[in-house]
Amino acid sequence: MNIQKNDNQALLDKFIANLPQYKKKELRALYNNAINTNRFNEEQFEVLAQAIEDEMRNRFPREAKYIFGGLDTKHRRLLKKLLQQVVANFDTSANKHKTKVKCGAGVFKGDKLIDVYISFKLSKTAWCGVYIQQLDSKSPTILTTRENHRKQLNKQTYDFDNEVELVEMLNWIIGAMNKVGFEEK
Repeated sequence: MNIQKNDNQALLDKFIANLPQYKKKELRALYNNAINTNRFNEEQFEVLAQAIEDEMRNRFPREAKYIFGGLDTKHRRLLKKLLQQVVANFDTSANKHKTKVKCGAGVFKGDKLIDVYISFKLSKTAWCGVYIQQLDSKSPTILTTRENHRKQLNKQTYDFDNEVELVEMLNWIIGAMNKVGFEEK
């Protein structure tokens, strides 16, 4: 079957339908190939990444915990608290990204020990997010805030263990959501 570039939804549907047949290494390879080939737009890639993570957590829980981390880590807890506040204060129905805590590509590829984030996007030039990453067990855990508004990218990094306060991050994300253009409830 020859799949055309504009037929990527059919390819995505095929991959997702076949996930139960893939082995651990094949699931990782599928994810990496999806990144390397750029076959899917951001929304489709998020759907595929989540489906692969869900499949691995269901069938290969030990491997999934190793790759994605536990579901209740301090990093995810902070992001969940921020997400709860955003959802309580803003209409996120226009968000082009999934409104949830997500795993970044670094854990799939093996580049990072920790890679979790939340992101909100209205368009290519209007988005923001909070990202928590750690390269390896000897590296510091870094929290990065990113905001793009009218092609102006603002990025700040913090040492997660020494500089991050929930109130400060909450104030930042609320300001960024307003600036980017999400409607307050």
